[in-house]
Amino acid sequence: MNKFTRPTIGITTFTQNEEGHYHITGTYVEIIRRHGGLPILLPPDEPEECEAILQIVDGLIFTGGGDLDPVTYNAKMHPTISGVNPQRDAFELKLAKLALSTDTPILGICRGIAVMNVATGGSLVTHIPDEFGSGVKHTGEPSESVQHQVQIEPHSRLASILGATDVTVVSLHHQAVRTVPPLWRIAAQAKDGVIEALEHKYHPWAFALQWHPELAADDIIQQRIFQALVEAARAKSASICA
Repeated sequence: MNKFTRPTIGITTFTQNEEGHYHITGTYVEIIRRHGGLPILLPPDEPEECEAILQIVDGLIFTGGGDLDPVTYNAKMHPTISGVNPQRDAFELKLAKLALSTDTPILGICRGIAVMNVATGGSLVTHIPDEFGSGVKHTGEPSESVQHQVQIEPHSRLASILGATDVTVVSLHHQAVRTVPPLWRIAAQAKDGVIEALEHKYHPWAFALQWHPELAADDIIQQRIFQALVEAARAKSASICA
């Protein structure tokens, strides 16, 4: 039973850097607090404790970060792949698999969509320009965010949450979903065909976005996804306490 008065939202982090610091973009924490959630940071050190983590949190965010090791989806290394961390991969892939077998609300962002897709048997495009060209810019140089349009599927649950079907998003990625496992449906795409969002067909609340809504903290439409996550987590917590 959750003993906290606010719904707890677990937020994945990077592993320790050279200074020994765990870190994550602060806007994740600020936005969850803004919408009434209690953020809990989850450093990727203890994959054996994933079940215990799911007993504590009411919701989860799989955050952005480095690329997944291509071995996790049976692909070859590409010169543009960077930031690979097997420790974080192992922790997040296990946590995602377990979480998707529960009713815990889950949101994946950028790397998070890759984690949730690969955890359920999907694969990735290792470098978007190689297959989709440069008609839509998905990342700046060097590693700067850009903006582009995304079309949300009109009858998707995501469209209902956002209240929009054509949105401008903040983008910072060079990889994307390739194969979509049967458990998921495509909820959004960019104009070049790159998959920009997935929603789970059977889980009560599981969405994965390729873009970065946490980098659009003043965009009312983008913030609705975090509000909906916290509300879903609150409902889960209330049902456990009832």
